[in-house]
Amino acid sequence: MASHPFTYDVSGQGILTFTFNNIMLPDSNTDEPESHGLIQFKIDQDPSNGIGTVIENTAEIYFDFNPAIVTNTVINTIVTITDINENEEFDNKVNVYPNPSEGNFSISFELKRSEEVSISIVDILGKEVESISRKSLEKGIHKREMNLNSMNSGIYFMSIKIGNENHLKKVVIQ
Repeated sequence: MASHPFTYDVSGQGILTFTFNNIMLPDSNTDEPESHGLIQFKIDQDPSNGIGTVIENTAEIYFDFNPAIVTNTVINTIVTITDINENEEFDNKVNVYPNPSEGNFSISFELKRSEEVSISIVDILGKEVESISRKSLEKGIHKREMNLNSMNSGIYFMSIKIGNENHLKKVVIQ
């Protein structure tokens, strides 16, 4: 996506050049809102990049025949992403229902031994929005009713910390 027609060229060691010919942007002192150009793009990484690979990127922006404006260097590190659905052992021990719900949920889980248990609700950005319970529970099956009617509709995650393990269950409030 771009604000104006452009051409591009890939050369050298991954050098991408966008060229906007004759776009005639007005001076920012004359017409600030119209003095901006925009380009949005996506580049896939090299498939041979392994975990821990650090990718650095800097852009140079040229206007007319003026010296380059150099952007800050962006650093990306390749990491392993663990999907919350991969924890099948935990999914078999914990149930949250009904889900979706208008805010009333039941949660049941089984403890193999006595553990400190805390339950909280986090939003999709990982920010805790509700702390529900924190207590030491005995080995066995436990059930708890939760009223989250005061929360806005949306997708949340129930964070269930058992001992030193933290597990997430997606919950939808309608």
